[in-house]
Amino acid sequence: MKKAFENLARKFQQFMIGRNGFDDLARFGMVIAFLLLIASLFVLRDTLYIAAIVILVYCYWRAFSKSLSKRYKENRAFCDFKRKLTRIYSGLKQRFAARKTYGKTHRFYTCTKCGQMIRVPKGQ
Repeated sequence: MKKAFENLARKFQQFMIGRNGFDDLARFGMVIAFLLLIASLFVLRDTLYIAAIVILVYCYWRAFSKSLSKRYKENRAFCDFKRKLTRIYSGLKQRFAARKTYGKTHRFYTCTKCGQMIRVPKGQ
């Protein structure tokens, strides 16, 4: 039985040679599809279920695609977008933490050209 699974794993590895595989965008899509499937159980809407199935099909299509350059560009665009969102979120988190700590003694200004925030003591 163990040998049969090893042969199956080897055949799958050979099948996946030259294919995209599950990248960040596909994993994110799988999570969204899973959440939509769970939500469709509680809301009882067919549209959520159909949307989840469409996302799952798209994720598997991306994983088994041999067009590596196109899938790489799509994944790169997703990673850049995700990086911008996490940067914005972490900046807001730091900003509110700083305002809580220094809010009564300092003023906060944002540069109109570069967008950097500066903390200046009040009265300066």
